[in-house]
Amino acid sequence: RVLSIPVKKAPQKEIAYLKTDGVKLFFEQVDLHTRNGARDYALLTVLYTTGIRVSELINIKVKDVSLHSPSTLLIHGKGQKSRYVPLMNTTVSILRDYLRNYGLDRESHYHDWLFKNHLQDQFKRQGINYLIKKYADLARIRNPELIPADFSPHKMRHTTAMGLVDSGVDLIYIRDLLGHVSVKTTEV
Repeated sequence: RVLSIPVKKAPQKEIAYLKTDGVKLFFEQVDLHTRNGARDYALLTVLYTTGIRVSELINIKVKDVSLHSPSTLLIHGKGQKSRYVPLMNTTVSILRDYLRNYGLDRESHYHDWLFKNHLQDQFKRQGINYLIKKYADLARIRNPELIPADFSPHKMRHTTAMGLVDSGVDLIYIRDLLGHVSVKTTEV
């Protein structure tokens, strides 16, 4: 009898993400004239253009970056699964400058973390959350309608996915890029 009780359907919450103007405003908040600003810009560019998870971002080592054609990042994802994610030409240029300016383009830094925090150690999730919140808050001051109040690293992932959908990219490719097991997850 219990199994015959119909499941109550709750309306699904709309997924929040940034539209093109919001993305532009968000990235304009990064001060490229400071050392940390240059790092933040490279980090956020990788996060946005690849749609990777924060846990994947903080685990990238310099050796996982290939800037030769075809340019890719080796991502170590959920469940001990790895995948290659293609890099856009603009991202390659930003990463090339970042690696050179931070001295990470030398073989001796091959096993270093790609992005390090202010203590020169591996970023933690909280550090990435802090950066996203910091730049989202600055952007929200300039135009609160473009940046959701609860903008987070995962919503940056949604932003990437929706940008690809709007550009007409097939869901199968988006699924593979995001590292989803099922296209049903991607459809959401």
